[in-house]
Amino acid sequence: MEIRVTFKEETPPDPEKYDVTLGEGLSSLDSLTNLEAGTKVNITITVPEDKEVDQFKVDGAVIDLAGALTYELTVSKNHNVTVSFKDITPPEPDKYIVTLGPNLNSGDPLTNLLAGDKVNITITIPEHKELYEFKVNGTPIHLGGLLTYELTISGNHNVTVSFKDKLYTVTLGPNLNSGDSLTNLLAGSKVNITITVPTGQEVDVFQVDGTLIDLGGLLTYELTVSGNHNVTVSFKPITYTLNYSINDGLFTFQQQYAYNEQVSDDYVASEVGNQAWYYNGALVTFPFDYSYTENITLTATVAPLAESKFEYESITSTSVRITKINNTADDKVVIIPETIAGKM
Repeated sequence: MEIRVTFKEETPPDPEKYDVTLGEGLSSLDSLTNLEAGTKVNITITVPEDKEVDQFKVDGAVIDLAGALTYELTVSKNHNVTVSFKDITPPEPDKYIVTLGPNLNSGDPLTNLLAGDKVNITITIPEHKELYEFKVNGTPIHLGGLLTYELTISGNHNVTVSFKDKLYTVTLGPNLNSGDSLTNLLAGSKVNITITVPTGQEVDVFQVDGTLIDLGGLLTYELTVSGNHNVTVSFKPITYTLNYSINDGLFTFQQQYAYNEQVSDDYVASEVGNQAWYYNGALVTFPFDYSYTENITLTATVAPLAESKFEYESITSTSVRITKINNTADDKVVIIPETIAGKM
C-alpha cells in the first residue's frame, strides 16, 4: 500500500500593530496608529509662553531631552508620551563689585551690586598733595575740582586716584625781601626773609598769615613752608632824647623826638630864655628837623651875672651873703660868679 503526504506553506500571522498616544503639548507629523515595532515617530514639544519643560516621559519613564524640544521614539509597543511644564525661572542677575584704591572710600556697599546701582565715592587728599588723576577701570575721569564721584554700576569696577605735590607761594609785604624762590615751593621748603627797617624806625609787628611772630630783635626770619603764606611787617618811630646842657651839665633838661620830627625852640626858650645852642661846636638854628638816629646833646654857655647886679653884705673876711640880684634883663638862667668883692 502506498501512502502519500503533501504539505503547504504556512501563512505567517500578521505583525502586531501598536499605537502611540501623545499628551497635551505634544505633536507629530508621523502616523501614531497601526505602527509596527521599530517604526520611528518624531515628536515635537510645544512649550506654552512663559513656561519651560519640566518632565518629558515615555510610558512613565522620564527622558532627559538635554534642552531639545523634539524626540524620536522607536516603537516597541503601545506608548504613552507626556510632557509637563513649569514656570520659567528667571536667571539670577549678574552681581558686580567695586574695588577702591588707597585714599578712596564710600559709605555704600561695594559687593553684590546690580547694574544701575549707584556708588558714591569720596577722595581723601593727603596733606600737601593735590589731585592728579582719578580713574575708573583705567579711564581718566574729569571731576571738575570735586572730591566726590557717583559711579553707576555697569560691571566690575576698579577705581584709583593719584596725587601730585602741592606747590605754594610766599607773598612778602613792603620792606621784606628774600634771596630764595617764593613760588612753586614744596611743603617743608625754607625761605629766609630779611627786614629792611626805614631810617629812624623799628619793627613794630611781624606777622605770618596774620599770626604775630616774636623775632627777638632780629631782622631775619626763616620761614618753613606749610602752605601759601603772606608775610608782613609794620614799623613804629624810634623815640630819641634831645638833651639840653647849660655850662657842662650845670642845668639840664630833655625833650623826646622821632626821626625827622621838627624841633622848635618854643620849649627851650620858655625854660631858659634865648640862648645860643651848639651841637658838636656848630651853632644850631631853630626850627630844625631831628635827622639823627641817636640821642644828642645841645650845649649852651651862660656867663656869670656881672658883680654889679648883686647887693650883698660881708659875713666874714672871706664870705658874703647876697641880699638882692638886680636882674634887669630878666634872664631865666642866672649864673652867680664864684667870687663877689673877692669873697666867696
